[in-house]
Amino acid sequence: MRVTTDGAPVVRESGLANTGTHGTWAAVAGGLVLSFGAALVLISRRRRA
Repeated sequence: MRVTTDGAPVVRESGLANTGTHGTWAAVAGGLVLSFGAALVLISRRRRA
């Protein structure tokens, strides 16, 4: 931050925050794999009965 001649602070522009979206996509992919595996288990149990 810098101060102008009239004393008002000026905030420099910045980019987007690092929100960690890579971890989010990994969690989504893991959830999908887990859901798919659970569905396969349920289907295989129903076929046996």
